[in-house]
Amino acid sequence: MSIYEPQPKLSSTEKALLRLLAQLVVSQPCCPTNLPTDRTILSEQEAELFLQLLEEFAASKKFIESAYFSERLTQPGAENDGDIREIFLSWRKFYGRSRSMASTHWFDFLRRFGRTRSKYGYVRDLTRIPDEMAYAHFREMERLLLRRSGVGSRVQAIILAVVDKYQAEVESARHGDNPLPSGSISKLPTRIANAIKKERDSNLGTISLSSTQAAGLMTVLSDVSVLFTTRDWGVAGTISTIAGGVAAISAAD
Repeated sequence: MSIYEPQPKLSSTEKALLRLLAQLVVSQPCCPTNLPTDRTILSEQEAELFLQLLEEFAASKKFIESAYFSERLTQPGAENDGDIREIFLSWRKFYGRSRSMASTHWFDFLRRFGRTRSKYGYVRDLTRIPDEMAYAHFREMERLLLRRSGVGSRVQAIILAVVDKYQAEVESARHGDNPLPSGSISKLPTRIANAIKKERDSNLGTISLSSTQAAGLMTVLSDVSVLFTTRDWGVAGTISTIAGGVAAISAAD
């Protein structure tokens, strides 16, 4: 199935946060440190800006609803969850699409995402159209989105490597076999902000961020810009948002 070019629409806050995260993902310490190799150092100025941007992003309606939607979609019975169905339909309407045939659009989204109905309930069913989105197809869509969002090739490679690393966990969550804990995505900016504040207030002289967490947050941030714009970008955006949450949680463990 062909891939339509994404049309990411980022707010000024989201653009600034994406640029800062891209810098942090590839930054190298200027001198030897005792930090693990997967952590990047923030200056006081970067930390202050990062905290401000995180707070603004976490408060945005699009992030709040997309995080809730993605978390709930991994839960048992999500297909009958009226709240997330309404989020899906309301954002379709926001982007100029009719609410007519709402049940068909919702069911097609679920099938493409990987959860479809049979007489036994909602299960994977690759025999019906539209087919479940293959991981390779999702990955190519993610690469195109990162490029279109202005992310450099080096950062793209790092983010895709993180997404690949957690493929099994993402697929398991996507199919409802291993649901995401509540707050795993929605509380991600707050968890990162609290960790930075704790280091800043410890007077140890070093403020750091896990590059995996930064990459995970980048996937969530970039996909918020295209979620619900089309069926396939909604599916790819949801999968990637789940991937960002899984990566960030794993990096914090």
